[in-house]
Amino acid sequence: VVSIRCGNTRRQAPLDVASSYSLKFPSKRSSLTEPLKIDVLRPVATARLVLLPDEDDYSIGFLDQPEMAIGLSVKSGQEGGEDAENGPEAAPNPLTGKADSASSARDYLETHGLLRYVQSLLHAIIQVKPKDPYVFMMDQLAASKAQRRPHPASGETGRPATVPAAPPA
Repeated sequence: VVSIRCGNTRRQAPLDVASSYSLKFPSKRSSLTEPLKIDVLRPVATARLVLLPDEDDYSIGFLDQPEMAIGLSVKSGQEGGEDAENGPEAAPNPLTGKADSASSARDYLETHGLLRYVQSLLHAIIQVKPKDPYVFMMDQLAASKAQRRPHPASGETGRPATVPAAPPA
């Protein structure tokens, strides 16, 4: 990856892409007063993090560098309003019986973002192909830094505060 900084603007691209396409900057050459900063970067470690729907703070380790970890805070670009991807919330299904039960289950899963989260989690597992996918899933669930919050209906927590470590192999 090549990283080029011009004033306060930074552009990054894979080296082969940067050699074939122009990286555009808002400054004109005649107005530049400081040199460009050019870095060629190499990945040191890689991790994939599946984001929880209502979570901002995470701590994740790297599979290829177990001594490394990073904490991050993820903020949404769109606050409030309808979901940019899914549009307005769907109206409840007026059917009764099994269809009503299925609708209720779907609504619950959508309300808590579980379908999207599990799909993202499975996508990450397929991409990373970890040696132990169950440990990978537990690490993803444990990556959230959120404090345990009591469930409003039952007093139970919505997710565990910690995930027990896997027993030694």
